[in-house]
Amino acid sequence: MLKAIIVDDEKRIRDGMKKLINWEEHGFSIVGLASDGVEALEICRLEKPSLVITDIKMPRMDGLTLASELKKINPDISIIIFSGYNDFSYAKQAMKYGVKNYLLKPVDKDELCAELDTIRCDILSRLSREEEVRQDNEKLENLFLIRLINGDLSPEEILENPAGRKVGLKNLKSLCICIMDVSSRLNKISQTPDTGKSQKRLKIRYELEELLGKTKTKYFCEYSKGCYCILFTSTDTSLKTEQLVVELDKIVRVVKNQCDIDPIIAIGDIVT
Repeated sequence: MLKAIIVDDEKRIRDGMKKLINWEEHGFSIVGLASDGVEALEICRLEKPSLVITDIKMPRMDGLTLASELKKINPDISIIIFSGYNDFSYAKQAMKYGVKNYLLKPVDKDELCAELDTIRCDILSRLSREEEVRQDNEKLENLFLIRLINGDLSPEEILENPAGRKVGLKNLKSLCICIMDVSSRLNKISQTPDTGKSQKRLKIRYELEELLGKTKTKYFCEYSKGCYCILFTSTDTSLKTEQLVVELDKIVRVVKNQCDIDPIIAIGDIVT
């Protein structure tokens, strides 16, 4: 369900807009009502809605200024501006701020529903494209790390590869490759069908992303089914085996607790 907020300085209009249609039928959930642009910005920072429906003339911060500020925070946010002012200059200003939808008061229910359906389709299409790009990039990064670990890349290829630049290999002083293997554990679970094993692997990957994906010094790839390579890096020579054991022990405990499987861990040499 996509999040939306309604902004108007008149409470009866805010409440009326919320009750006007069945928002969920059109793929939206109203997560906030705001009386002006300042309040709306606070709600948007907290809720991160996909759609903002706002009046133009409001105290403290009007709808056009709100649209401008929202686009600075999130260029992809969808905005519907409604106003009682049948003046094309408002519409021109709204378009200047990236607002594609401009409705006149009183808002026609059918017209609003049609706009919502169009916006929902546009948002879902964009999210689908972004997810495809993310998955493609993830596959390329996974392949790069596998080739790096196998020694299949020349120094030039390592430094010129976009995935290599993301890992920042040019500035590294030391690194260590570790292996976490669960394939043998999965194979011993004879009752687990192939789909169950795939779900286990996806769950493990998710846990690794949560543990390692938020840093710029730890990377991982699925080297083969149920076998993960974890790359620890440093821009100095501070990597210590004892430190890595602590990090890996934490990973083992999380995988064991969250995925109900006990992985095998191997630590390579720390190299410069």
